[in-house]
Amino acid sequence: MADDATPTRRSRADAAVLKNLNWLIRYAKHCGVFTDTNEAVVSILRNKFTPAAWRVLCRSPKECFVPILRNRELSFESLALYCARLADHGYQQAPQGLLLTYFINQHRLYCSTGCRIPEGDDFAFMRIAGRETGVTFAQLALVENWIIQTHFVLSRNSRWASLVRRAAQFRAKERVTVIAQKNQDWHFFCAGMDWQGYRIDPLTNVEDLWVEGLCMGSCVYRLRHECRAIKPSRFFSVRRFGKRLATLELVWQPPHLSFKGMDRVWGRWVLQDLRLSFNRLPYEQLMVSMVHFASHYNFLSKRLRRLPSDHAQDLEHRLTWLFDQGYSFTEPLAVPQSDQLTA
Repeated sequence: MADDATPTRRSRADAAVLKNLNWLIRYAKHCGVFTDTNEAVVSILRNKFTPAAWRVLCRSPKECFVPILRNRELSFESLALYCARLADHGYQQAPQGLLLTYFINQHRLYCSTGCRIPEGDDFAFMRIAGRETGVTFAQLALVENWIIQTHFVLSRNSRWASLVRRAAQFRAKERVTVIAQKNQDWHFFCAGMDWQGYRIDPLTNVEDLWVEGLCMGSCVYRLRHECRAIKPSRFFSVRRFGKRLATLELVWQPPHLSFKGMDRVWGRWVLQDLRLSFNRLPYEQLMVSMVHFASHYNFLSKRLRRLPSDHAQDLEHRLTWLFDQGYSFTEPLAVPQSDQLTA
């Protein structure tokens, strides 16, 4: 006897949901969620989500999740986790995809480290920004940098226009402080130069960093203290055809037994980070070129004529501090970001 194929109310509801979630089925197949099983598609998908997360997913258009779908570092589990976190923070529907794109790109420690989906206080920020139409990446970066620097605590009643205005006022006051520190330059072993089709200019002082962060929509200005750290960084503006393209960071590594030549005595400079505007990842050709530049800069740092007069004393001070903290020439060395990126 044939099975009764009469659709029930539950089956009609499931069909209506799946009709609007064909993109989810395709993404699940792409991620290998479905295996050889007789279980219904809707049951498999629902088992991947909590009930509240599933409701958020069904109420939201595909465009809200496109940043996850197009990111090869994320997976179906990332989508389920994002929906679960939205539900935990009281969302009935996912916010616009622009906000998700911002957090995926912006909250990456280095260009070689993995991205992450929003978490914790990110959702309060997204809720306030999501109430407005026409929010831009520049506004998001401006407000978030202000919140981080001032430790401002967001409330649910905060208005986006008010936050943007206060962040802009803070930036105007900050410029006064920046101008006062303009003459406190950091030493570089090279001047601006043309390199493999790019123009690389050192960011020699606080004002240069501030302007770079302003133009690129990044938080590079917050890293200004790294330029005088025990393991100092040096920042460069990478340009192409006269326009800012990326921000490059090199970092000094102390001498190590695995180094060769003068690197074993004076340490070496390696690529730490490279970002396009709004912390987007660089393309491969640019990365390879900047890795070569980092090697060239390290070579220039060993030229006696390019060394500052107090180089020996400064190096001795840094090494003394490191050894007092337990540093050893033979301890395992962290893999440089440049080696991770070119592996």
